[in-house]
Amino acid sequence: MLRRHITEAISAELDRAYAKHGRGQWGRHEFYGMLKEEVDELWDAIKADEPQERVREEAIQVAAMVFRYLENADRYREPNKV
Repeated sequence: MLRRHITEAISAELDRAYAKHGRGQWGRHEFYGMLKEEVDELWDAIKADEPQERVREEAIQVAAMVFRYLENADRYREPNKV
């Protein structure tokens, strides 16, 4: 998979997440909880020996959550710095 395709997939997933859940800031604990949930789903797909496409989808979701936290700053440490 080319880097351009990966970044496009992350961007599309992030847009989908914003449309579904809004753009509100997270604190560090909220970020960790959301990231852990996505990593757990990735791990479940790996353990179940899901097809590589499914594993990639989960990895894209993990990456999108990291981008979301970085884009929106921390609600307690950098409030409204969006």
